[in-house]
Amino acid sequence: QVVEEIADTSNQALSLSGPTEIIETDNFRIFYTLAGSDATTEDYVRAFAQTLEEMYEAQVSRIGWAAPPTGPDGFYDAYLADVIGTEEGALAYARPLSIIGDNPNTERVERRSADSILVVDNDYIFDGQDVNSQTLMRASTTHEFSHVIQFGYDVDEPLFWMFEATAVWTETVTVGDEQDATGYIGRNNEYPELCFATGEMDGSLAYGDWT
Repeated sequence: QVVEEIADTSNQALSLSGPTEIIETDNFRIFYTLAGSDATTEDYVRAFAQTLEEMYEAQVSRIGWAAPPTGPDGFYDAYLADVIGTEEGALAYARPLSIIGDNPNTERVERRSADSILVVDNDYIFDGQDVNSQTLMRASTTHEFSHVIQFGYDVDEPLFWMFEATAVWTETVTVGDEQDATGYIGRNNEYPELCFATGEMDGSLAYGDWT
């Protein structure tokens, strides 16, 4: 049993604060815990699992983007963790794992396709702020899955702003009123003198470039 637990942990791309629980959907394998700083709830996990499948259907089947490469076992790995407490300024993130080379799900031959994980916050609870955690979870999930798809085309794409702008736009066409995209526009409008796709402001205006 100990050997199996060590093997399970070694296969994870992210270590969680408590004993790791795993559930699988048609396309995703979800890692979470019910203990420690990364603790979440079973209801939240089920909502996350449903959202992942909804966003796969929306982005791959409806929009028509190529499915990104999966891991060796045929799943996309997703994690629930305390992102807000550990990743500066982030609500969620996607992280490439390894260069696959060619994405078998496209008709072209890619050279820098990568498989990835996505990590979403475990509760979206902010100190002193009243937010709808389910809404923010859904917006963040579709945004980060969009990055997973992008990495499936070219993980080294130099136009970083395009990845972010497209992922933000994706929120508007997949989760509707639950999108977090509108909030970025105001900041861009404060700097009309800066060029589109500028690297100024640490590249943060890329998020509002979706318009």
